[in-house]
Amino acid sequence: MVVSVTCFTNKHTFSAYKQCVNRTVEKKVYILTRYFVGTNGSFSPSHEYATEVFFPTLTEKLGFPQIHSKLHHRGWTVGSTTPGKVTLTIPSIPAGTLIKAVQMLDRGDIVKFTASFVVPREQCQSFKETINYLMDLKYPDIPFEFVTQDNSGHDKRYYLLLVAHTANGYRLGRDW
Repeated sequence: MVVSVTCFTNKHTFSAYKQCVNRTVEKKVYILTRYFVGTNGSFSPSHEYATEVFFPTLTEKLGFPQIHSKLHHRGWTVGSTTPGKVTLTIPSIPAGTLIKAVQMLDRGDIVKFTASFVVPREQCQSFKETINYLMDLKYPDIPFEFVTQDNSGHDKRYYLLLVAHTANGYRLGRDW
């Protein structure tokens, strides 16, 4: 994995991470990281899981500032194995900030499902229809919507993320 890190404030750009960490700035500092990684590989969290489950949980349940993610292109472990590219913009947390603990003792009822998928272009419509049919069959009274639909660019690349949104604000994700 290759990572480049740039730190910046609203008016200043710093060329090295060390400058950013060691410099006292009254304005909010952001860390901009570019990752060259697999975004849809086996045994690792996908870009969709990070943006639709993990980052929102950090913000909504732990009080972290909102992390912004930009997917430039995907990296897969099947087909041609070029690394993907993702840029994250992460606001700093002031020194001494306490991160609250979370215990999911009562997740609440599921109030909505969302899905994201990445499949070969020629399979997109039938994949969407199949997911709609199965969700309506299993959960007819729970709203369902698609968040991301993308072309995988290869007949061996399929990805699906289902997210259950609960009444108490939790997101439970499962991907394949």
